[in-house]
Order: sequence, then C-alpha cells, then structure tokens
Amino acid sequence: MEELFAAHRRLGVAVNCTDEDLKRAFRKLALQHHPDRAKVSTEACSRQFLEAQRAYEMISDYRKRRQLARDYAAKGPSP
Repeated sequence: MEELFAAHRRLGVAVNCTDEDLKRAFRKLALQHHPDRAKVSTEACSRQFLEAQRAYEMISDYRKRRQLARDYAAKGPSP
C-alpha cells in the first residue's frame, strides 16, 4: 500500500486524481527526464525516467487506484 502512495508522490498527483491528471503528470516528468533530451547527466535522468515510468505503471491500473482511494478515504495516509 505504501508503494502506491510513494508512486503518487513521485508523480506529484493526488490519490484521487483523474486519468487525465495522471497522464499529464507522467508525460511532464517523462519529457523532463528522458535520457535522449537530457542536458545533464544521462545516468541520473535515465534513473529518474525509469522511476517515473514504474510509478505510472503501478497506479495507471484503474482498479488499484480506486482501491487506494477507498483505503485512503477510510484510514487516511499512513504516517
């Protein structure tokens, strides 16, 4: 469960974000950290790009995201 919260934080979106918000946040980070577009260390950008990609893949599943939103509403964020 904490992994899903971390993925939302990584992309900078709320737990109850829309599909459009999620896609927009991922695209912004992907363009910012894509290794082919990097103006600085490609290794660091590549790592950040992969982290954003994993986060997006983890929370782009509609069912997982809805379950997370229900759990969040019931319990609140974990400390």
